[in-house]
Amino acid sequence: MNLKQILFLAGAATALPAMAEEPVDTYKGDEMVITTSHKLFPKTTVATPQFSLDREDIAKINAPTADDIVRGAPGIQVRRRFIGDTNGIVSTRGSTNMQTAHSMLIQDGIPLSNLTQTKWNGAPRWGLISPDSVESVNISYGPFSAEHSGSSFGSVIDVKTRLPDDFEMHMEAMAMMQSSDRLGRSENLWGNKEFISAGDRYGDFTFYGFYNHLENEGQPQQWDSQKFNPIGTSGDPVTAVTGGVHTVDTSGTPRIVTGDSGIEETTSDLYSFKVGYDLNKDLRAVFNIAYEEFQRDTGKGDLDERNYLKQADGSPYWGDGTTYASQDGSEFQPTKRSYGSSRYAPSESERETLSYGLNLSGQLNDNWSIDTSASYFDGYKDKSIKPTYSSLDINDDNSGEITDKKVWWATYDLKLATQNLFGNKNLSFMGGYQFNQASLNTITYKSSDIGSEEETSLKQDSGGKTVMHSVFAQVDYLFMPDWSVLIGGRLDNWKAEGGHDIKGGFGAYNRQFDDREQTRFSPKFSLAWEPGLYSARYSFSRAYRFALVQELYESSSTGLSESIPDPDLGPENGNFHDLTFTYGILNGELGLSFFYNEIRDEIMNTEQTIGGIDVKTLLSIGKTRTYGTQFSYKQASVLDLPLDLGFNATWLDKIIKENDNRPELVGKRWVRTSRWKVNADATYHVTPKLDANLSINYRGPQFTNEDNSDNVTGVYGASDEYLLVNLKAQYKIPLKNDMMLKFSAGIDNVLNEDYYDYHPYPQRTYFTSISLDI
Repeated sequence: MNLKQILFLAGAATALPAMAEEPVDTYKGDEMVITTSHKLFPKTTVATPQFSLDREDIAKINAPTADDIVRGAPGIQVRRRFIGDTNGIVSTRGSTNMQTAHSMLIQDGIPLSNLTQTKWNGAPRWGLISPDSVESVNISYGPFSAEHSGSSFGSVIDVKTRLPDDFEMHMEAMAMMQSSDRLGRSENLWGNKEFISAGDRYGDFTFYGFYNHLENEGQPQQWDSQKFNPIGTSGDPVTAVTGGVHTVDTSGTPRIVTGDSGIEETTSDLYSFKVGYDLNKDLRAVFNIAYEEFQRDTGKGDLDERNYLKQADGSPYWGDGTTYASQDGSEFQPTKRSYGSSRYAPSESERETLSYGLNLSGQLNDNWSIDTSASYFDGYKDKSIKPTYSSLDINDDNSGEITDKKVWWATYDLKLATQNLFGNKNLSFMGGYQFNQASLNTITYKSSDIGSEEETSLKQDSGGKTVMHSVFAQVDYLFMPDWSVLIGGRLDNWKAEGGHDIKGGFGAYNRQFDDREQTRFSPKFSLAWEPGLYSARYSFSRAYRFALVQELYESSSTGLSESIPDPDLGPENGNFHDLTFTYGILNGELGLSFFYNEIRDEIMNTEQTIGGIDVKTLLSIGKTRTYGTQFSYKQASVLDLPLDLGFNATWLDKIIKENDNRPELVGKRWVRTSRWKVNADATYHVTPKLDANLSINYRGPQFTNEDNSDNVTGVYGASDEYLLVNLKAQYKIPLKNDMMLKFSAGIDNVLNEDYYDYHPYPQRTYFTSISLDI
């Protein structure tokens, strides 16, 4: 703890002398940003703390997938369990990675956040972004801009991709290997990525397209572990076995691991194309389309390795969830089906999606600018198949479950802005309209012939849709030199429609939920002092985050586990405060933020055992309080040396202040929220051709149980503290005709940390790549 305090205080101390420098007389309110169409537009998020990355930043790290690009950003952490994982859920400051609806991911004006789901399966659609195509990333913290909905409680990650004005072509091939060693299972897991892109301009038209292919093997994500008792406790016959691995759970209870869920084999193919047309030199329209095909097989290729238990003759011992096995003087029940199927059963899932986007942005005339986007995401195929048993299991009856998920959303966003409202150059304005409609329907069938994918009978059918219309506006007034005030507001009208939950078979029911409609207004305020290289800004926002379809309607049950939605969930609502100081230094910037948030009716994912059933539901917490501070430093060519440095640290404390439903939670720390997140990186330009990078990512320990009762780390189900050290070297070889050949090699998790965020993270992983720029 002392080391962490020293790191943070050292960073803060660095900022203080920087703020004491003599200011330069200039006003920053007229900054411009690059739009999706790569045209200029007034910067309308000035009230929001921000952090930016560019192509050079991304090139410094090992980045096989898009979620890697933000892993060194302040206060951000992505729980990507393995390379190729589609559940790369985002946490930002006090919003946890199970509150994915608190963060927005936008690529070229198209929302890639999941507008229908939150929790682990509500991750942003990172698979629709290739890191090689990214031009820049801008991260905004909190709902301080009128244009951002309550889904920005945590952050808005805005990604811009390439749109070249001259011919360019890029090709890359990458190989990766993880050395995995857990619970007696040791192996090397392999992966590869290939990428090719090309772009050019022809008259008023600009084209850019790419293809990205990724294959990878990820480490097993779940284990079949059982509590045990001394032999003879049950009084039933037991079968002597070997191979079980002793461990404990997060509460310290001894358990024995009898097998795992198997290697995660993923394959994804992403095709993307966009075309821009210049209506004039200041106004451009861009159309883009992306198609993704994803396949995931869990535990299929290593089916015979997943059951650890062997009988005396060397054959696997399966059990049926009721019979007992014995090892080391203890007895237990392997493959007890608390999750509805044996942990040794394989599974597979397929997903195909199409996304379309159209953007028009730039200057309409000398005073007014426009940035408007329409998009449609169609997840027209999302199917998973789960047998009840492994085909090697003597209990196998070829049964199982098939889940078919239909998801889509449509959005429209219009922004108009001027820096010269009513002819007053000290008065700027931004206003607009937003619309989104999102639909989710999840149908699960029981199958008596899983091999032929027979849908024998309905098990569950649940879903619905949400619709939101929003208008927003803000005015920024330079009322005296270096001082400005921003006042804005946002009006959201939200509807939930078509909610239903239908259960087939035993205990069948048909629940149709009433439609709902709510309207809320969110005021915004910001006061800034910006004397040149310095800036100091206080921002306030009241914001509302409305529930998604999954939270309202999606129901599921597997064995002794049940997930229950809440169709009556009200909007989360909070008051957000931020005080940010920045100082521009040579080739870089220092930043220091203090934030304080109070949120009422914040939705917590909770789990309780009721009558032997693990019930997962959503709990609306009376009031939470978060306060914290965030420091960032980023500089190139430090002391005029070939050295780039970066450092950021976030400290926060979030607790439950009020809760009438479960008063015993008052005073408890919010789940999955670390007090400390620290990142550091250094890039040394050894020669003009050779770069070497060292990066460090630290996250403090956190609780996974809402009562903070979990106190054991380094085990399955824990949410561990970790310190990751990563290396990368890149060598460039200039070729004829301005072509460039690049070789790179790197290692993530050099120290081979064995850590968990409920599921295990990758251990030491090696990368090598070759690329050619034409």
